[in-house]
Amino acid sequence: GTALLFVLVKFHKINLWKAWFFLSVFVCLTFAFGAFVGDIIAAGAALVFALLKIYRPNVVVHNFTELFLYGGLAAIFVPILNLPAIVILLVMISVYDAFAVWKSKHMITLAKFQTKAKMFAGLSIPYALNKPLFPEFGAGGKRKSQPTAAILGGGDIAFPLLFAGVVMKQVGFLESLVVPLFASLALLVLLIYGRKGKFYPAMPFFSIGCALGYAAVLLI
Repeated sequence: GTALLFVLVKFHKINLWKAWFFLSVFVCLTFAFGAFVGDIIAAGAALVFALLKIYRPNVVVHNFTELFLYGGLAAIFVPILNLPAIVILLVMISVYDAFAVWKSKHMITLAKFQTKAKMFAGLSIPYALNKPLFPEFGAGGKRKSQPTAAILGGGDIAFPLLFAGVVMKQVGFLESLVVPLFASLALLVLLIYGRKGKFYPAMPFFSIGCALGYAAVLLI
């Protein structure tokens, strides 16, 4: 997926990214909404929100759909994962995330491309309610305005959620709530000590939070 996105970045194929993004959003939202309503209604609602997300993006629509997107991903993948598999996946993703942000910096390139296309996979937390969802870009792709929101990448939400879902299969719903609590505390540490306008790999922090959360579950 990353390699394909790099091809789109290199050749500036924003329309192809829009099509890919729309299809992904539609499928995941259909699965997520399907847990609450019938399949036809779920597909219809997913279509409406996918179109709004791409053509009429705002803070509410963007973050509302993001919250459901990763629930849909969890519904697809949690049933086929076990604890050793998700632990290995978290370790691998954490190492990759740190390398991609701090060393190769290609994750930053991908994030800027998504932001320029105004289709970012992840939560957007605005610094102020009257700020636009995405910064403005001028000719040549140069950013005209300062960052308007803190961005939490989609993978940083999806992988801890998958871990919590796998833990839930083992210990039950209430006990597994400890995992997202510790993951949220890890994010809070990053938000407190992170500098505005800087890019940080969130997965190492989330993975530590997930590990501490699971340790706490075992002690309950």
